[in-house]
Amino acid sequence: MVSSKLDLLLSDFEPRPALTTTVTEVTTPRFPVIDVHNHLGDAFGDLSESWLMRPATDLLEIM
Repeated sequence: MVSSKLDLLLSDFEPRPALTTTVTEVTTPRFPVIDVHNHLGDAFGDLSESWLMRPATDLLEIM
């Protein structure tokens, strides 16, 4: 049996980040594009070629 002094409740867990790094603030995009990458295959019911060729406006209606 573990001593109660060694118990660590999740509510008492306060992790501290050990990683330090520089921060880069991005104020403007490098390229004037919109990423339409998605994971909506199941929403369309299949992963056929017809689904892959749908216009982005079809995706917006589902999102």
